[in-house]
Amino acid sequence: MRDALRRFEKVDQSIRELLSTASRATSGPEGERIEINSEAANDLEQSFSGLLDWYLVVLADTEHADIEACKSVLKSALDMLVKTLRDAHWADHNEQQDEDHNIPDEEWGRITTRCAEAKIEAFHRVGDVQRAYGALCEAQEKWVRSLRGQIAKLDLQISGPQ
Repeated sequence: MRDALRRFEKVDQSIRELLSTASRATSGPEGERIEINSEAANDLEQSFSGLLDWYLVVLADTEHADIEACKSVLKSALDMLVKTLRDAHWADHNEQQDEDHNIPDEEWGRITTRCAEAKIEAFHRVGDVQRAYGALCEAQEKWVRSLRGQIAKLDLQISGPQ
């Protein structure tokens, strides 16, 4: 249990502040959706890319089933957020034509449209990650309470009359 609690504390330290930063970049003072700017999208994409792979991928299938289900949802939400953030800044940081590529006008139009959509969609993707992380926290807390109850019962059995 202690190892799991330490692992989860490390997870919390890794994601909590980053989620707060992402929320500020996609939400106004009243919590309303705002368009993320290209620089913030780029910075957050880099920060979220592979963020919890050590926990979500390397340590997959190592915890209680409820926790693993929540880890899977969080992994999907993080992957979708990273993709959306990449889409939100790609057209602003790349050219339609340069030495590496020559994107036809029609395709470039789709890319720039997707960029504009992703800047607004980032708000929802951040919310998805926050909800998935919240569910993971709840599952972790439920599991810890269950283990502590089992330990208390064992303590009573051990210390009870012989």
